[in-house]
Amino acid sequence: MNLIIFAGNLATSIELCRIISEKMQVAFAKLDTRLSCIRISVRDVEGDRRGLTKRCQIIINQRGQSDIVINSSAGKTRKAVAQAISRAADALTRKSAANPAVGLDPQ
Repeated sequence: MNLIIFAGNLATSIELCRIISEKMQVAFAKLDTRLSCIRISVRDVEGDRRGLTKRCQIIINQRGQSDIVINSSAGKTRKAVAQAISRAADALTRKSAANPAVGLDPQ
């Protein structure tokens, strides 16, 4: 699984990227190898003005399946990221339950 993190117009730190990567690994640990790429975009809604709303978008690419797109907004970057990751994991679990061929890793 490739993980691509794009931080748009936010001053992101290596620490934030590490946190995002760790949360993604935990959230998607049980999923099979059909996840080809996960793109995470985090940005300030108001642009360079350092506004109050941060947005996180996660796009999950699965081999042979349509993409899953999750959007979350919050006042803090980490909260927007945590909400989006949780919702993405839930969406992928629901999709896996509806289509067992997509399924979870049989470990």
